[in-house]
Amino acid sequence: MFKFAGALSKMPFLPCSAGQQPSILIGSQRAAQSLWRARSASLGAISLKKHLPVSVAASPVIMTGIIVGRADEAEFPTDADNERFSPNVRCRISLCMENRDDFRAPVKRTIAQRAGYRCSNQTCMRPTIGPDGADESASIGVAAHITAAAEGGPRYDPNLTAEERAAAENGIWLCQTCSRLIDVDVTSHSIHQLREWKTLAEMRAYLGIRGFAVVVSRSFQKLENMMPNLVAEMRDDLTNEPFVREFIIGSKNWSYNGDPKNPIFSYYFEDHDNLKSMLKVMQNYDAIIETTYNNADRFEFTEDFAEFLLLPV
Repeated sequence: MFKFAGALSKMPFLPCSAGQQPSILIGSQRAAQSLWRARSASLGAISLKKHLPVSVAASPVIMTGIIVGRADEAEFPTDADNERFSPNVRCRISLCMENRDDFRAPVKRTIAQRAGYRCSNQTCMRPTIGPDGADESASIGVAAHITAAAEGGPRYDPNLTAEERAAAENGIWLCQTCSRLIDVDVTSHSIHQLREWKTLAEMRAYLGIRGFAVVVSRSFQKLENMMPNLVAEMRDDLTNEPFVREFIIGSKNWSYNGDPKNPIFSYYFEDHDNLKSMLKVMQNYDAIIETTYNNADRFEFTEDFAEFLLLPV
Protein backbone atom coordinates (compact mmCIF):
# COMPACT_ATOMS: atom_id res chain seq x y z
CA MET A 1 0.00 0.00 0.00
CA PHE A 2 1.20 3.48 -0.85
CA LYS A 3 2.06 5.88 1.89
CA PHE A 4 0.40 9.15 0.88
CA ALA A 5 3.26 11.26 2.19
CA GLY A 6 5.82 11.22 -0.59
CA ALA A 7 3.55 9.45 -3.06
CA LEU A 8 2.71 12.69 -4.80
CA SER A 9 6.38 13.51 -5.33
CA LYS A 10 6.95 10.19 -7.11
CA MET A 11 3.87 10.28 -9.31
CA PRO A 12 4.25 11.57 -12.90
CA PHE A 13 2.02 14.54 -13.58
CA LEU A 14 0.31 14.70 -16.95
CA PRO A 15 0.93 17.98 -18.75
CA CYS A 16 -2.06 20.25 -18.62
CA SER A 17 -2.95 23.46 -20.33
CA ALA A 18 -4.23 26.61 -18.66
CA GLY A 19 -7.47 26.06 -16.83
CA GLN A 20 -7.05 22.29 -16.46
CA GLN A 21 -6.71 20.54 -13.12
CA PRO A 22 -3.32 18.99 -12.23
CA SER A 23 -3.42 15.18 -12.47
CA ILE A 24 -1.50 12.21 -11.15
CA LEU A 25 -0.98 9.26 -13.49
CA ILE A 26 -1.04 5.98 -11.57
CA GLY A 27 0.21 2.75 -13.10
CA SER A 28 -2.70 0.48 -12.19
CA GLN A 29 -6.13 0.36 -10.67
CA ARG A 30 -4.80 -1.44 -7.60
CA ALA A 31 -2.15 1.24 -7.12
CA ALA A 32 -4.85 3.87 -7.42
CA GLN A 33 -6.90 2.10 -4.80
CA SER A 34 -3.91 1.93 -2.49
CA LEU A 35 -3.36 5.64 -2.87
CA TRP A 36 -7.06 6.20 -2.26
CA ARG A 37 -7.00 4.21 0.95
CA ALA A 38 -4.10 6.35 2.12
CA ARG A 39 -6.01 9.49 1.15
CA SER A 40 -5.35 12.73 2.97
CA ALA A 41 -8.02 14.82 4.63
CA SER A 42 -6.51 17.82 2.89
CA LEU A 43 -8.04 16.73 -0.42
CA GLY A 44 -11.07 18.63 -1.56
CA ALA A 45 -13.67 17.22 -3.94
CA ILE A 46 -12.17 14.71 -6.38
CA SER A 47 -13.21 13.30 -9.72
CA LEU A 48 -12.15 9.82 -10.77
CA LYS A 49 -11.73 9.05 -14.48
CA LYS A 50 -10.38 6.09 -16.46
CA HIS A 51 -8.13 6.87 -19.40
CA LEU A 52 -6.62 4.97 -22.24
CA PRO A 53 -2.80 4.58 -22.14
CA VAL A 54 -0.73 7.76 -22.13
CA SER A 55 0.08 7.48 -25.82
CA VAL A 56 -3.55 8.09 -26.64
CA ALA A 57 -4.34 10.26 -23.64
CA ALA A 58 -6.00 12.77 -25.94
CA SER A 59 -8.71 10.24 -26.76
CA PRO A 60 -12.19 10.65 -25.30
CA VAL A 61 -12.45 9.86 -21.61
CA ILE A 62 -14.43 6.85 -20.45
CA MET A 63 -16.26 8.02 -17.35
CA THR A 64 -16.67 5.47 -14.59
CA GLY A 65 -18.05 7.77 -11.94
CA ILE A 66 -17.83 11.21 -10.45
CA ILE A 67 -17.13 11.50 -6.73
CA VAL A 68 -18.19 14.80 -5.28
CA GLY A 69 -17.58 15.83 -1.69
CA ARG A 70 -14.61 15.59 0.62
CA ALA A 71 -12.15 12.87 -0.21
CA ASP A 72 -12.52 11.28 3.21
CA GLU A 73 -16.27 10.81 2.64
CA ALA A 74 -16.34 9.44 -0.91
CA GLU A 75 -15.93 5.84 -2.10
CA PHE A 76 -13.63 4.32 -4.67
CA PRO A 77 -15.03 2.07 -7.46
CA THR A 78 -14.85 -1.59 -6.47
CA ASP A 79 -12.68 -4.32 -8.02
CA ALA A 80 -15.84 -5.64 -9.69
CA ASP A 81 -16.21 -2.31 -11.48
CA ASN A 82 -12.56 -2.35 -12.55
CA GLU A 83 -12.76 -5.87 -14.04
CA ARG A 84 -15.06 -4.55 -16.75
CA PHE A 85 -12.19 -2.57 -18.28
CA SER A 86 -8.97 -3.49 -20.04
CA PRO A 87 -5.91 -4.02 -17.78
CA ASN A 88 -4.15 -1.40 -19.91
CA VAL A 89 -6.55 1.24 -18.75
CA ARG A 90 -4.89 3.65 -16.35
CA CYS A 91 -6.49 5.72 -13.70
CA ARG A 92 -6.08 9.46 -13.37
CA ILE A 93 -6.99 11.17 -10.15
CA SER A 94 -7.61 14.87 -10.47
CA LEU A 95 -6.97 16.75 -7.30
CA CYS A 96 -9.51 19.55 -7.31
CA MET A 97 -8.53 21.75 -4.43
CA GLU A 98 -11.94 23.37 -3.99
CA ASN A 99 -12.06 26.46 -1.88
CA ARG A 100 -14.71 25.15 0.52
CA ASP A 101 -14.57 25.38 4.28
CA ASP A 102 -16.38 22.14 5.08
CA PHE A 103 -17.00 20.67 8.51
CA ARG A 104 -14.71 17.89 9.68
CA ALA A 105 -16.30 14.72 11.04
CA PRO A 106 -15.74 15.64 14.74
CA VAL A 107 -17.39 19.03 14.15
CA LYS A 108 -20.40 17.39 12.48
CA ARG A 109 -20.73 15.05 15.43
CA THR A 110 -20.65 17.99 17.86
CA ILE A 111 -23.34 19.86 15.89
CA ALA A 112 -25.57 16.77 15.85
CA GLN A 113 -25.09 15.93 19.51
CA ARG A 114 -25.77 19.49 20.71
CA ALA A 115 -29.12 19.35 18.86
CA GLY A 116 -29.94 15.95 20.35
CA TYR A 117 -29.85 14.44 16.85
CA ARG A 118 -33.14 16.18 16.05
CA CYS A 119 -33.84 18.58 13.20
CA SER A 120 -33.36 22.13 14.50
CA ASN A 121 -36.25 23.53 12.45
CA GLN A 122 -38.74 24.35 15.21
CA THR A 123 -41.69 23.29 13.05
CA CYS A 124 -40.04 19.95 12.22
CA MET A 125 -37.87 18.63 15.07
CA ARG A 126 -37.98 15.09 13.68
CA PRO A 127 -35.43 12.55 14.94
CA THR A 128 -32.61 12.11 12.43
CA ILE A 129 -31.12 8.81 13.55
CA GLY A 130 -32.52 5.43 14.48
CA PRO A 131 -32.34 1.70 13.72
CA ASP A 132 -32.45 0.53 10.14
CA GLY A 133 -34.12 -2.63 8.86
CA ALA A 134 -31.14 -4.76 9.82
CA ASP A 135 -28.98 -4.47 12.93
CA GLU A 136 -27.43 -1.09 12.29
CA SER A 137 -28.58 2.53 12.22
CA ALA A 138 -29.88 4.92 9.57
CA SER A 139 -29.34 8.67 9.59
CA ILE A 140 -31.16 11.44 7.72
CA GLY A 141 -29.34 14.27 9.49
CA VAL A 142 -27.20 16.95 7.86
CA ALA A 143 -24.73 19.40 9.39
CA ALA A 144 -25.70 22.44 7.29
CA HIS A 145 -23.79 25.71 7.08
CA ILE A 146 -25.51 28.77 8.48
CA THR A 147 -23.26 30.94 6.32
CA ALA A 148 -22.03 29.23 3.18
CA ALA A 149 -18.84 27.18 3.07
CA ALA A 150 -17.76 28.89 -0.16
CA GLU A 151 -18.28 32.15 -1.97
CA GLY A 152 -21.48 32.19 -3.97
CA GLY A 153 -23.30 29.88 -1.56
CA PRO A 154 -26.41 30.73 0.48
CA ARG A 155 -25.86 33.42 3.12
CA TYR A 156 -22.12 33.66 2.38
CA ASP A 157 -20.31 35.99 4.79
CA PRO A 158 -16.96 37.27 3.44
CA ASN A 159 -16.03 38.60 6.87
CA LEU A 160 -15.62 35.12 8.35
CA THR A 161 -12.30 33.33 8.36
CA ALA A 162 -11.94 29.80 6.99
CA GLU A 163 -11.76 28.49 10.55
CA GLU A 164 -14.97 30.30 11.52
CA ARG A 165 -16.85 28.93 8.51
CA ALA A 166 -15.79 25.37 9.38
CA ALA A 167 -16.51 25.73 13.12
CA ALA A 168 -19.46 24.17 14.95
CA GLU A 169 -20.81 27.65 15.69
CA ASN A 170 -21.49 28.07 11.97
CA GLY A 171 -23.35 24.78 11.71
CA ILE A 172 -26.95 23.76 12.31
CA TRP A 173 -28.28 20.20 12.48
CA LEU A 174 -31.22 19.57 10.14
CA CYS A 175 -33.00 16.71 8.45
CA GLN A 176 -32.28 16.33 4.74
CA THR A 177 -35.57 17.98 3.74
CA CYS A 178 -35.01 21.08 5.88
CA SER A 179 -31.34 21.35 4.91
CA ARG A 180 -32.44 21.57 1.28
CA LEU A 181 -35.24 24.00 2.10
CA ILE A 182 -33.00 26.60 3.78
CA ASP A 183 -30.75 26.74 0.71
CA VAL A 184 -33.45 26.98 -1.96
CA ASP A 185 -35.50 29.52 0.01
CA VAL A 186 -32.80 31.81 1.36
CA THR A 187 -35.17 34.77 1.70
CA SER A 188 -37.23 32.95 4.33
CA HIS A 189 -34.20 31.55 6.12
CA SER A 190 -31.87 34.34 7.15
CA ILE A 191 -28.74 33.96 9.26
CA HIS A 192 -30.68 35.35 12.22
CA GLN A 193 -33.49 32.81 11.71
CA LEU A 194 -31.11 29.85 11.55
CA ARG A 195 -29.16 30.99 14.61
CA GLU A 196 -32.44 31.23 16.50
CA TRP A 197 -33.33 27.66 15.44
CA LYS A 198 -29.91 26.48 16.56
CA THR A 199 -30.21 28.18 19.96
CA LEU A 200 -33.71 26.82 20.60
CA ALA A 201 -32.72 23.29 19.50
CA GLU A 202 -29.73 23.26 21.84
CA MET A 203 -31.81 24.67 24.72
CA ARG A 204 -34.40 21.94 24.12
CA ALA A 205 -31.73 19.23 24.16
CA TYR A 206 -30.08 20.74 27.26
CA LEU A 207 -33.35 20.75 29.21
CA GLY A 208 -34.47 17.40 27.82
CA ILE A 209 -31.61 15.41 29.32
CA ARG A 210 -32.35 17.08 32.66
CA GLY A 211 -35.93 15.84 32.73
CA PHE A 212 -37.73 18.93 31.45
CA ALA A 213 -40.14 18.97 28.51
CA VAL A 214 -40.17 22.09 26.35
CA VAL A 215 -43.66 22.96 25.14
CA VAL A 216 -44.41 25.75 22.71
CA SER A 217 -47.20 27.72 24.37
CA ARG A 218 -49.84 29.62 22.46
CA SER A 219 -50.80 33.20 23.16
CA PHE A 220 -54.00 33.60 25.17
CA GLN A 221 -54.02 37.22 24.04
CA LYS A 222 -54.30 36.03 20.46
CA LEU A 223 -57.14 33.77 21.56
CA GLU A 224 -58.94 36.73 23.12
CA ASN A 225 -58.49 38.72 19.92
CA MET A 226 -60.28 35.96 17.99
CA MET A 227 -63.30 35.72 20.36
CA PRO A 228 -63.36 38.89 22.50
CA ASN A 229 -67.00 38.66 23.68
CA LEU A 230 -66.74 35.08 24.96
CA VAL A 231 -63.41 35.67 26.70
CA ALA A 232 -64.72 38.91 28.25
CA GLU A 233 -67.72 37.04 29.69
CA MET A 234 -65.43 34.34 31.09
CA ARG A 235 -63.23 37.01 32.65
CA ASP A 236 -66.23 38.65 34.33
CA ASP A 237 -67.39 35.28 35.69
CA LEU A 238 -63.98 34.42 37.13
CA THR A 239 -63.58 37.85 38.64
CA ASN A 240 -66.82 37.32 40.57
CA GLU A 241 -66.12 33.64 41.38
CA PRO A 242 -62.31 33.23 41.29
CA PHE A 243 -62.35 29.61 42.56
CA VAL A 244 -64.82 28.22 40.01
CA ARG A 245 -63.29 26.37 37.08
CA GLU A 246 -66.13 24.40 35.45
CA PHE A 247 -68.74 25.52 32.94
CA ILE A 248 -71.39 24.08 30.65
CA ILE A 249 -72.75 25.20 27.30
CA GLY A 250 -76.30 24.93 26.00
CA SER A 251 -79.46 26.78 25.08
CA LYS A 252 -81.28 29.16 27.39
CA ASN A 253 -84.36 26.96 26.86
CA TRP A 254 -82.63 24.00 28.48
CA SER A 255 -82.47 23.27 32.17
CA TYR A 256 -79.51 21.88 34.04
CA ASN A 257 -79.80 20.41 37.52
CA GLY A 258 -76.39 20.98 39.04
CA ASP A 259 -75.07 20.72 42.56
CA PRO A 260 -75.89 23.96 44.40
CA LYS A 261 -72.83 23.43 46.56
CA ASN A 262 -70.61 23.25 43.47
CA PRO A 263 -71.38 26.32 41.30
CA ILE A 264 -70.48 26.28 37.59
CA PHE A 265 -70.65 28.87 34.84
CA SER A 266 -72.97 28.67 31.81
CA TYR A 267 -72.49 29.98 28.26
CA TYR A 268 -75.31 29.95 25.72
CA PHE A 269 -75.62 29.38 21.99
CA GLU A 270 -77.96 32.39 21.75
CA ASP A 271 -75.21 34.70 23.04
CA HIS A 272 -72.30 33.37 20.99
CA ASP A 273 -72.41 32.23 17.37
CA ASN A 274 -70.25 29.18 16.61
CA LEU A 275 -69.85 28.51 20.34
CA LYS A 276 -68.80 24.86 19.94
CA SER A 277 -66.25 25.77 17.28
CA MET A 278 -64.77 28.49 19.49
CA LEU A 279 -64.45 26.06 22.39
CA LYS A 280 -62.63 23.62 20.11
CA VAL A 281 -60.08 26.33 19.34
CA MET A 282 -59.79 27.02 23.07
CA GLN A 283 -58.95 23.35 23.61
CA ASN A 284 -56.25 23.58 20.94
CA TYR A 285 -54.79 26.53 22.85
CA ASP A 286 -54.80 24.50 26.10
CA ALA A 287 -57.17 27.08 27.62
CA ILE A 288 -59.92 24.59 28.53
CA ILE A 289 -60.36 20.83 28.98
CA GLU A 290 -63.52 18.96 28.01
CA THR A 291 -65.10 17.03 30.93
CA THR A 292 -68.45 16.13 29.31
CA TYR A 293 -70.65 13.53 31.03
CA ASN A 294 -74.39 12.78 31.42
CA ASN A 295 -75.05 14.27 27.96
CA ALA A 296 -74.05 17.74 29.15
CA ASP A 297 -71.30 19.60 27.26
CA ARG A 298 -69.05 20.40 30.20
CA PHE A 299 -65.61 22.00 30.33
CA GLU A 300 -63.01 23.21 32.78
CA PHE A 301 -60.59 26.15 32.62
CA THR A 302 -56.88 25.28 32.79
CA GLU A 303 -55.01 27.08 35.54
CA ASP A 304 -52.84 28.90 33.01
CA PHE A 305 -55.92 30.31 31.29
CA ALA A 306 -57.60 31.13 34.60
CA GLU A 307 -54.51 33.09 35.66
CA PHE A 308 -54.60 34.95 32.35
CA LEU A 309 -58.27 35.87 32.85
CA LEU A 310 -57.61 37.08 36.37
CA LEU A 311 -54.78 39.40 35.37
CA PRO A 312 -55.57 43.13 35.68
CA VAL A 313 -56.87 44.44 32.36
